[in-house]
Amino acid sequence: MHTHILTCLFLSCAIGSAQSTNPPGFIPVEKFSPIEKAMVDREMKAASSDFAAACINLTRDVQDKRLTVYAVVSTVETGVTNEAGFSIRVTYHPELAKNYESNLGSYQRHYNGCLLDFALAQYAEGKKALSLRLVRLLAEAEPELSWSSMRIEPTNIKKILASLEADDGRLSDMLKEATRDWHQRERDYKP
Repeated sequence: MHTHILTCLFLSCAIGSAQSTNPPGFIPVEKFSPIEKAMVDREMKAASSDFAAACINLTRDVQDKRLTVYAVVSTVETGVTNEAGFSIRVTYHPELAKNYESNLGSYQRHYNGCLLDFALAQYAEGKKALSLRLVRLLAEAEPELSWSSMRIEPTNIKKILASLEADDGRLSDMLKEATRDWHQRERDYKP
């Protein structure tokens, strides 16, 4: 799951739709002022940087067998749990919740999204207990978390968890893509 890629796709769609019918108030990119273009570019760079940092930290955390789940809801149970040799810390801070936007490329959103890919890869590779534990923690910590790709429609974390628990095979394509993406990140962002 690449939030920054989805953001780029959204911007591309916005540009493409500017050539056809525009909703009221829509401003095509080519009409942005230089300052607005610079702001969009800055936000894209920040999201890409946050994604890289999240990938680097997660690959290191997997190597060290200590993972973090960033919570954006105050009701989640925080603390440390252990599963399959991994220490998993659930962390909540009011600033994470206050500034949370489910569609923005924040560090914690990227980390949790990449952690979901790792969890799905673990499931596909037969490490179901670790996978289910991580997906349950993510569902509690970030209930709006979703997974998508260019080929697969967005699926929310609750549906992912239900399908994994049922072991119904509906996520086979998602598991393949998440596993491929996770292993690519391991190569690209190894500590």
